[in-house]
Amino acid sequence: MRGSVNFVKAASSSPIQIVHSTDFQLGVSYRSLRGKGDLTNLRKRDFRRNVERIVKYIIENNIDLFLITGDIFHSPQPLSDDFVFISECIGRLASHGVWTVAIAGNHDRPRIAERRSTLEGLVKANSPYFLYVDRLRDRPISLEIGGKRISIVAIPYIHRQVLKLIDSKISYESYIQNHIAEMVSDSVFREADVRILMAHFLLKGARFPQGLLPYVEEPVINYSNLLPDKFHYIALGHIHKPQKVYENAYYAGSIERIDFSEEKDQKSFNHITLNSGPCSVEQIPLECRPMHTLSVKLPNVKNPLDLLIETIRSENIPKGTILNLKLNLSEATWNVIDSGWSHVDNLLLDELEVFGYRYFVETPGIDRGRVIDISKIDVRRQVELYIKNLDISDSLKNRMVELAGHIVDEVESGEA
Repeated sequence: MRGSVNFVKAASSSPIQIVHSTDFQLGVSYRSLRGKGDLTNLRKRDFRRNVERIVKYIIENNIDLFLITGDIFHSPQPLSDDFVFISECIGRLASHGVWTVAIAGNHDRPRIAERRSTLEGLVKANSPYFLYVDRLRDRPISLEIGGKRISIVAIPYIHRQVLKLIDSKISYESYIQNHIAEMVSDSVFREADVRILMAHFLLKGARFPQGLLPYVEEPVINYSNLLPDKFHYIALGHIHKPQKVYENAYYAGSIERIDFSEEKDQKSFNHITLNSGPCSVEQIPLECRPMHTLSVKLPNVKNPLDLLIETIRSENIPKGTILNLKLNLSEATWNVIDSGWSHVDNLLLDELEVFGYRYFVETPGIDRGRVIDISKIDVRRQVELYIKNLDISDSLKNRMVELAGHIVDEVESGEA
């Protein structure tokens, strides 16, 4: 979308009510879990349920504006049922006169410049009360809601490699700051009553798991780069842990626990009350499926399988939990347990009724290599790095990245 868009709602002297959420990750795969049935589709219900809770809250609390700061989908080519679901949610909000403004994240942004975002189809169809931004705009978004002029500077996820193609001599931080400076100098922004920044990147000072992909090698933006005194509220996406980073800068966090690095996170979304002064922000909690990591170190005993089952049963794991089971034992002990693993499987899935589980085995003194948590590997990023280092032409590299991206999309969406 380019240029300024203006729509008017009935004038009001009331403060602007905003909901900020992000990182829905619809379509994320859970194929690595052991369980009963299609766990990816069953898990999808958890994510959709929380989207529906947010939509219901917005309608019941007369919210004016809904901000989604990236990664509505886990893939740039979402399954049709996920697209229809989000379209229905946006339509429900539009029927109540609620604006939805969304930006692209690192998961759902187009991988190739010529590709178009799925959600852009709603914009092209003139879907009312909806704007989607997947590339930098020439001007700020301009809305009039409740008699107040609202200006939004929207910064979707920008891959560092894309920036190198645009201008190899400028740093990521300077590029972001220069764009923001250009936007805030626009008359649309200067004349606004309420000024908002939306972005999908890492902000220095935020808390996130160090060394966890996709955060490895990501550029980190300084708060000062955002020209923060120009904005009433800075709505951020990309980091899944909900948090206030600075006085007016917030990560809303993902709507569900995506992996075990988030098992202790209390998920939420933000309700912002905004007039022309400082904003008031309330975190609204979301119910999430429990995740639990159980580490068991087993000694060399006569009946290790019985001891493992007794240990798991004594943990009082809630029904419906996603379990991460880590076993530390000798090779001989593992051989005994492995031969009777069906008993562990029956305990977890039939008696305790966990949603699904995975397990890792560490055997001291035996070189099995590193135990790698596959769910934390950004396969797409690793493929891109591999292709980047090949001694071939840039045009062929771009073609290979595009084709590889399609394959990863199919695997992640469950179509493969």
